[in-house]
Amino acid sequence: MTSAVEKSEVPSGLRRRRFTAPRRRRSLPLRLLRQFAFATVVVAVPVGAAVWVLTSPRFHLRTLELSGTERVPREWIGEQIAPLRGRHLLRLSLADLEGELAGHPWIAGLAMRKRLPDTLAVRVVERRPAALLRRADGMHYIDRAGRLIDRYDPGAGPADLMLVRLSSGGESRLGPALDAAADFVRLEPEWGRQLSEVEVLGEDDLRFHTAALPFALVLGVGGVEAGLRRLRRYLPEVRHRLMPAAALDLRFSGRIVAVPTSAPRLEEG
Repeated sequence: MTSAVEKSEVPSGLRRRRFTAPRRRRSLPLRLLRQFAFATVVVAVPVGAAVWVLTSPRFHLRTLELSGTERVPREWIGEQIAPLRGRHLLRLSLADLEGELAGHPWIAGLAMRKRLPDTLAVRVVERRPAALLRRADGMHYIDRAGRLIDRYDPGAGPADLMLVRLSSGGESRLGPALDAAADFVRLEPEWGRQLSEVEVLGEDDLRFHTAALPFALVLGVGGVEAGLRRLRRYLPEVRHRLMPAAALDLRFSGRIVAVPTSAPRLEEG
């Protein structure tokens, strides 16, 4: 107890300082050498890895994965890509390859992805035919905008598509004609499901053929809704008074014109 008091009463200024060994300063050349070695490792490792990746045959193109092909032959795509097999996958230009494949009439777009180490995945987006166009040089598939896709191939099986004929006017009228046909189907689904043919008669005139009705319907491009509404309203009377008829002309407001099979025209107010 006494010794503890005595120790606590010793002036702080008389306490012994702990011994600390002096630090040895590293030489400047050694520090610079170590920093240089560290920097060399940091740079050399990724550079070496990059060189290995870009030169290793492990990353050469060997496998092609295709999807989305229905009308575009897989063999055709394989032939276009064949010259690229064995080339380094990372060095392939997808833009150039897309430009070559896009030349096929059925290809609307492509999605390509490189899958390391050796696979190229290609997803094809094909154009969708909306109808068949009958021309002097044969039948052709056309898309929703009326653009030609390709010649009709009977070997591909029966085409469950509406037929479009140009009795008059140019192919610039195909787009509006298909829009009018879409309105026809939307407004009268019962008749539209059996719509088989649309004739382009002139600048704005169309003749619709549907198996749901025993006569064709002549309508203006912008008058499909009004004409079909009028026909639906007076259909019982039309069947009673105007049959048989080859066609009904619904282009005129307030009246229905019947075209009999044996006469040029019959009008009904």
